[in-house]
Amino acid sequence: MKAKARAKPVVPVPDLTDKEVDSWVRKNKVAINCDLAVARKSLRAGQGRTWDFAKFVARAQKRSTAKKK
Repeated sequence: MKAKARAKPVVPVPDLTDKEVDSWVRKNKVAINCDLAVARKSLRAGQGRTWDFAKFVARAQKRSTAKKK
């Protein structure tokens, strides 16, 4: 029985640099805080649900694009 070579582990490369992420957050801080306020309000009202972060980010990006136009 021969030993097989192991594949080297793949280190994921981030899509954005920390600087790009910080810049995006700065530009979208108002929208982010608005969405967080809505989420907190619904949790206080007992309407808890799982978070869909992809949807959250997509909505924030959509608002950012709309502002640029």
